[in-house]
Amino acid sequence: MQGIKLILLHDVFCPIYTVSSGLTARVVRAEAKRGERVLDLGTGSGLQAIIAALNGARVIATDINPQALRCARINALINGVGDRVTFKLGDLFDPVEGKSFNLIVFTPPYLWGLPRNIRERGWFYGEGGLLLKFLSEAKEYLRPGGRILLTYSTIADESLLKHGLRLYGWHSTIMASRNTPLERIYVLKLIRR
Repeated sequence: MQGIKLILLHDVFCPIYTVSSGLTARVVRAEAKRGERVLDLGTGSGLQAIIAALNGARVIATDINPQALRCARINALINGVGDRVTFKLGDLFDPVEGKSFNLIVFTPPYLWGLPRNIRERGWFYGEGGLLLKFLSEAKEYLRPGGRILLTYSTIADESLLKHGLRLYGWHSTIMASRNTPLERIYVLKLIRR
């Protein structure tokens, strides 16, 4: 995908067959700058972290799935950026308490439903609290002038997203979008109001 070599381990989200991963990767390639500090939340296979690191950023990649972190670490090594990416296990901002970033990349799970296992936590958002928690806490982890790339879909609860953006004072701009037969996927750039 975009010249990146990836291996995938069991129970790790596969970015190769999803429109959202490729669309996000394109925007990350344009947005991540040399010398910046980047946080890739829910890194999965490590694709977005690798792209940011190839651009010269220093990256922290997190995930709740230990197998995903193992996979992402391997992928960073085979793409020559293992020394520019740090991997941390944990949920949302817990692994990076006290740190700040120029860019945060996040594709929250946006399908309605309760996940049955750790792999499904990458797709199903349960009650929707994760997105609102992210939007409420993210400002604490952004450096001045920092921004967020958030990937979302029209098959998700867009009213929840709009409510969270208003409630927590985010200004959003659509950076890229793509229609599929089932949905429109888009990448938002969020900045503080």
